[in-house]
Amino acid sequence: MTGDRQAKANISSFTLDEEAAKKIISTPRTILNETDVFNDMRHSKSERIANAKRILDSRKEK
Repeated sequence: MTGDRQAKANISSFTLDEEAAKKIISTPRTILNETDVFNDMRHSKSERIANAKRILDSRKEK
């Protein structure tokens, strides 16, 4: 296997040791600040789907 093909094959599998897993778990959560930029992080799934539909419908009109 060539180096490039081998690298691509290795990307699909990744193993964490116990120390790395504990470090990830103990990392504090990132707090997202409220901004004027629209994001749907705090919306329900149905609200995100409805917003995506509105965006796609608005693009059809143009």
